[in-house]
Amino acid sequence: METMVLGDTVTSSVSGFSTHLFSLVTDSGQHQFVISTENDVTSDVTITTTTEKPYEEFTEVKAAILIDRIYIPLVVAVGVLGNVLCFVTLVFSSLRATSTCVYMAAIAVLDCVILVLDFCVLIRGYMGHTQFYMQNDWTCGFHNFLFYFAIHFDVLLLIAMTIDRFIVVRFPLKAPSICTPSSAVKAIILVGLFTFGLNFQIFFTRRLGATGSPEDPLKCWYPDPDVDFFMTKIYTWIDASIYSFIPCLSLLVLNVLIIRQLRVSMKFSRQFTERSGKSSALKGVPSLRVEVEGDTVNSGVYTSHTDVSCSEVSMGSCDTMEDNLDSPSPRPISAISGKKSNGSSSHSRTSSTKKAITNTNITVMLLMVSFTFLLLTSPVVIVLLYKRYYWLPDTNAERARARLTHAFVDNLMYTNHAVNFVLYCVSGRRFREELKRLLSGACCRR
Repeated sequence: METMVLGDTVTSSVSGFSTHLFSLVTDSGQHQFVISTENDVTSDVTITTTTEKPYEEFTEVKAAILIDRIYIPLVVAVGVLGNVLCFVTLVFSSLRATSTCVYMAAIAVLDCVILVLDFCVLIRGYMGHTQFYMQNDWTCGFHNFLFYFAIHFDVLLLIAMTIDRFIVVRFPLKAPSICTPSSAVKAIILVGLFTFGLNFQIFFTRRLGATGSPEDPLKCWYPDPDVDFFMTKIYTWIDASIYSFIPCLSLLVLNVLIIRQLRVSMKFSRQFTERSGKSSALKGVPSLRVEVEGDTVNSGVYTSHTDVSCSEVSMGSCDTMEDNLDSPSPRPISAISGKKSNGSSSHSRTSSTKKAITNTNITVMLLMVSFTFLLLTSPVVIVLLYKRYYWLPDTNAERARARLTHAFVDNLMYTNHAVNFVLYCVSGRRFREELKRLLSGACCRR
């Protein structure tokens, strides 16, 4: 069956010659007719046929649809469940008394919102923009505003939490008065207000516009050409900077500084411990030892360890994630007795080794956080920027490849919001203990 569609008709007249171009689209492809006339008499007819496979029949499109149908529900289910467990554990346990865990709880909530919005986009693909937004401009604006607000708020809180951690490591004596739960709440409010002001215009500028398609006559976009130019050419860079460029650079720099400070503090602690042991041996004075549930430490070293633990073990007792998630609770002193300095030195070396292992674990975690964020969020930003300026698909084949590319990079981005539970919570011993206690209590009540 042949269907005539509105096409361009170009007429040029030079010395009595005229050329007419007609377009005809059929099921087999697109046909162009070029008819040349001279003084209204047909002199030449040229027919050009271009056959292109329909967009929906490309393998790339089918693969992209399959990926979305399988992966999005899976990552949303796992991510929402993990973030809910994270939030409950952080809020309904003793962990809520730390600034780091306050940030983590807020990030868990935002991750849930982002994943739910991702699932809404999947549903929109089945329903179409017209039905999904119920033909309402405000629904269209609110959905897109909430999405940009959540993703920007989330990554900015991640930066704030890393800054909080850096202060604890770099300024251990000032940290108890700076890095408090109340200060974390204030920082969250300020970041939220900034993000709200940055994206609030989307609520008013994003509207439903006519597409001309009978299947889905409306699309949620920017009908105003000036607004469309700003959002596609300028705001794209703002979005990329806030969501990827600035966070990645900040996390890398801050984590490198944290790791450097940990190494300096560990070196200082080891030297201090060795000097304390040598001093006791030279004086011939037996040092006191403190037995802590079977472990023996030198009392003099124990005092110095307490002084430097904040910077040595990445946040020690100064209200940090490692102190609350990895370090065991303070243990009672069971006995005090004498011990020679050789034993003290031996134990000091053992203690330094344990601290080195702890530092290594913390270093790995910090690097894992930074590089996981960089790995999972950078591709989508790069693709969006490249597509805005250089990659402009004008054939079904190119559009199909773009669709598959977006399926990969978009789902990588959403994976980042589903694995934060693993990256920030599961690695902590205290968190696992609190989670187990809460789950055990819930099961017992049943």
